[in-house]
Amino acid sequence: MRRARKPGSPCPAPPSRRSHQARPRRRRAKLAAPDRIRAVKFLKRALAVLGLGIVGFTAFAAWKIGPRNIIGMLRYDTRREGSLRVGDRAPDGLLRLPDGSGTTRISDHVGGKPLVLVFGSFT
Repeated sequence: MRRARKPGSPCPAPPSRRSHQARPRRRRAKLAAPDRIRAVKFLKRALAVLGLGIVGFTAFAAWKIGPRNIIGMLRYDTRREGSLRVGDRAPDGLLRLPDGSGTTRISDHVGGKPLVLVFGSFT
């Protein structure tokens, strides 16, 4: 039930319009000193373990791949997204004949029989 207002008294503003009154700030619950110290120590240990894990994984990868290959990948790896799509004609290029007697163009062999290009090491 509402209380009756005295005649002549100002009408109170709705709660949303009381901008002159500051809202009380919520305070975060602070940890007690021993708990805070324990939390900071745990965080330091967790970060140290994570850092050692990353360093260990990097060292293992370098050992497994080999330092020469890593240097080669960093220096010469220039891969980029190609512009060929399904159904496009293959770009023309000059190929050396297997017996080493000369060269031939890819476009000379397109049509008729299927053309298969195999790149790899057979040694």
